[in-house]
Amino acid sequence: ERPETTREPDMRIAVGDRVLAPIGSSDGRYVFMVPAHRGTLRLLTRSASPSDLDPWIEDHRRLGVAVRRVDIERGASFETIPLDDPRLAEGWWDAEQDDASMWRWTNGDAALPIDTDGMAMLTIELAMTMEYPVALPIQGVPEQDDWSIAAG
Repeated sequence: ERPETTREPDMRIAVGDRVLAPIGSSDGRYVFMVPAHRGTLRLLTRSASPSDLDPWIEDHRRLGVAVRRVDIERGASFETIPLDDPRLAEGWWDAEQDDASMWRWTNGDAALPIDTDGMAMLTIELAMTMEYPVALPIQGVPEQDDWSIAAG
């Protein structure tokens, strides 16, 4: 019997020991306010292997979300992190593309090398999601009834 699924990736970012929900999301764009931070953020989502739900599919990778664009705005400065940036290594699959665009799948727990001296705005634009079994917890996120924004 096929488990209950969702296409909602339930995206969060981990900044140190804090897990933050987006301040807004629409049409595959997720916006986060990132506090001052040095080092690596974690992009956390639901994840599954395409072959788990459809055994005839040969793709056994654990997939989170397919990211089309990563933008970070720090005051007046704006940076787009290229999808083929070598710093996108841990938790990222190789970049894929078609005639019109490029995307890169995460494994559900991907490192984002972002430093900020103060508050910054992080925008993640998705190319696609997949079907995720609802029963699977999100990697790296403690189970809580309501963790829209972790206190900290």
